Amino acid sequence: MASPTYAKTQFVVDALSFQPFTPTIKCNNVRFVNSGTQTVYIRTSQADATTQDTLLVGDSENIDVPTRAVRDVAWRFDPTFPVLWAQASSGNGTLTVTQIE
Repeated sequence: MASPTYAKTQFVVDALSFQPFTPTIKCNNVRFVNSGTQTVYIRTSQADATTQDTLLVGDSENIDVPTRAVRDVAWRFDPTFPVLWAQASSGNGTLTVTQIE
C-alpha cells in the first residue's frame, strides 16, 4: 500500500519541451535530484526563461514549506497543479523526486 504522506518517483524528461511535474500526493516538501546522465533545466513558469535554473548531474533542488507558513490548508503542493517544469539538455534526463506531507 502506498503511503499518503511520503512518495518517491522517477520523472523522465526529454529535450523537446518543458514538461510539468505534478505531485502524486498532497505535500509541503518536494526534492528533485538529477539522477540521470544529462543536465536538466527546471522552471517555475513553463514559458518564462527568467525562472529557469540548471541541475547538473547529481545536483538537487529542495522546496520546503513549513506547515505553519501555509494558511488555510494543510499542504502547499497539490496533485492538481504542477510544482515546476523540466527539460533535459539533450536526450532524456531523470529526476528522482521525493515528496513529503
